[in-house]
Amino acid sequence: MPSEANEATLTPRRCSSFPADVRSLLKNDESLKKVAADAFAYHNKKHFFPVAIEGVEKPAHVTPYNEIEASRFYHPRNRMSFRFDHMQFESTDWSPYSDANIDQLEPKRSALEAVIDAYIEAHFKQGSANVYGLRSTDGKEEFVVCIVNNRYQPKNFWNGHWKSRWTVRIESSHQAKIVGKIKVIVHYFEDGNVQLVNSKPIERSLSFTNDVNLWQTVVKIIGEEESNCQKAIGDSCHRLGDSIFRGLRRQLPVTRSKIDWPKLINYKVGTELKPQ
Repeated sequence: MPSEANEATLTPRRCSSFPADVRSLLKNDESLKKVAADAFAYHNKKHFFPVAIEGVEKPAHVTPYNEIEASRFYHPRNRMSFRFDHMQFESTDWSPYSDANIDQLEPKRSALEAVIDAYIEAHFKQGSANVYGLRSTDGKEEFVVCIVNNRYQPKNFWNGHWKSRWTVRIESSHQAKIVGKIKVIVHYFEDGNVQLVNSKPIERSLSFTNDVNLWQTVVKIIGEEESNCQKAIGDSCHRLGDSIFRGLRRQLPVTRSKIDWPKLINYKVGTELKPQ
């Protein structure tokens, strides 16, 4: 499987163009599937790949938390399962899905989903989230929130990926634990290759009086932690620009303009460099 360092270099949209590129080199679909299928499956699940559903506003996700069997996933919003082709990035074979353990958690899951949807609407206009109800190995109730927001601006030479995963574990009738991880990838590739990668783990305990209070507290914690993460990234970028990058920069005036090298002769410096 890819290492954290290698996977960080690929936002989901950039990865989706790879099969066609590699296929043109190998000229053999079977070889491509044999070599790359597992890697693409890992990448898609790791990045909560969103799957559009005809007639449904909110997409499904491909994640480790809703995988029923190899390449088959369920969508909790419509209680359907689907097969996902990790190299074609297509969903097929949609059918009704039911699981007794999951169904028992549905009232709580859907209540958490409702407050998460409101949070996404407020903070991730182009993002999406899904909530999965699970039973841990010791029988505890767990709810996993997967949030993802991808921004693609190839004409402006950048892509961005925000992903967060929050596992809410019900410890007792009034105690819970929330364990999360936020990961941000930004790739800027105009006249170079610059990447920002940030990952932040979170673990917090909380008390609650009832389910409504629990979900409100969970969303409050998610909002606080994601806002803190965003601010910390912004502060780090400013510090880099004012310190390390400034030290690397040549001591010349900053004009914030590019040189069109093919037209160098038209610049004053070009005139000065002409043979006399």
